[in-house]
Amino acid sequence: MAWDHERPHKKPTQLGSDEAWRRELEAFGYRPDLERMPTQRAVALDELSVQDVASRALDRCAAATSTWTVHDIQEHVSHLVTEAGVRADPTPLRELTILATHLARANCLSVLPPDVPHPEHVAHLTSVHVIDVETRLRDLLAVRAERPQQHTPVVSHIARLLHRPASLAPN
Repeated sequence: MAWDHERPHKKPTQLGSDEAWRRELEAFGYRPDLERMPTQRAVALDELSVQDVASRALDRCAAATSTWTVHDIQEHVSHLVTEAGVRADPTPLRELTILATHLARANCLSVLPPDVPHPEHVAHLTSVHVIDVETRLRDLLAVRAERPQQHTPVVSHIARLLHRPASLAPN
């Protein structure tokens, strides 16, 4: 088709046989007997729980950072839908992504004061779980800071040995 569509310079002067093409492909490493990965079963939109997608998207946001944007949530929702193997028309797929993003957003708090603007590009959303974990961590660090100074052994030489390239490691 490329030859017929205003690209006569693409037409080879000699057409080879199928066997010649196979030999050339095999010379570059192609093997027809390679084990193939099984294809993922296509999932319909109805098989996906919007609430589960929204919840997992928030989990991923929280695992990545303490605060996030609506766009971060939407990105995680899109990845989760893709990972699930959903196959659907663009409009219902877009609607599912918007719905899951809105559900996840409804479970977020803003770290910004209520009387200031909340720009979309500023990561200001978080969750009660993230606040709880960070509060417990802060409290643990405060308790540890109040303890008398304990001698901490120097283990940097062990770290250097462990990260030394194999060629330099002692036998």
